Amino acid sequence: LVYWGLSLHLGTCVSQEGRAALVADVWDRGQKKTPLTRAYGSKRESKLHVDLADVVGLLCVRQAKGGAPTTLASSTTVYNAFLEKHPELVPMLYEGFHWDRFSEHAPWEKPMSVAPIPVFSYAGGQLSCRYNRSWISGAFARMEKTMSNAEQVLFDFFDQAAEENRLEIDLQPGQVYFASNYTVLHGRAAYEEE
Repeated sequence: LVYWGLSLHLGTCVSQEGRAALVADVWDRGQKKTPLTRAYGSKRESKLHVDLADVVGLLCVRQAKGGAPTTLASSTTVYNAFLEKHPELVPMLYEGFHWDRFSEHAPWEKPMSVAPIPVFSYAGGQLSCRYNRSWISGAFARMEKTMSNAEQVLFDFFDQAAEENRLEIDLQPGQVYFASNYTVLHGRAAYEEE
């Protein structure tokens, strides 16, 4: 309840999943990971990504056996790495990619984004990021489309640049963090249940 109250002081809480839960529990539901399933219901690693709300929050209620560090990384640092090492891929980042909705859409909605979503864009002179490789890969799978070599290089380099600059946080019970989804990528290590 304290976490919920604190979250309401930051803004309006929104759901990002089909059950319309405003606080999603991260625990292993035994789901098999496929290109069309979301990571937070599995104990497997969650690669660095953003969610679709303005801010993401995480409260540690109970730490997994052996720990499961949360990871954070600057999306601006990733963007600068592209400018330095792969400037030829930057136009593709601006053009963007379709995102799958993992069957968490209303009956009247399409199962994936209608238009490509830019990985990087500017709004009000500020660089912002929208990246989630799982959701992008899901759209490729739904369209039965194979990634081009350039797309594969782009996604691999994005993940590599994010991982090389990540910060690990070993959250303990009662600790919380909030991060901007426009500038901060988040993820977590794989874990074992007690």
